[in-house]
Amino acid sequence: MIFNENAMPLMVKYQAAREVEAIATQALLSAMENGSRDMPALDALTQEMTDAHNKAMDIWDALQQHRIGS
Repeated sequence: MIFNENAMPLMVKYQAAREVEAIATQALLSAMENGSRDMPALDALTQEMTDAHNKAMDIWDALQQHRIGS
């Protein structure tokens, strides 16, 4: 997808949000791979991952106003 130059500040925020999401996802995956059975901890990690994803998607939605073409 191509965006106009006005999208740059949002693109920077989006990239950072996706990096936070990747870190949160990796933390959850690591806990699960290590056999964690601590459900409150797993629930917290899942919530962090979900919150990070939702924030990234909110920024993505805001970027759509700067999209060029269809």
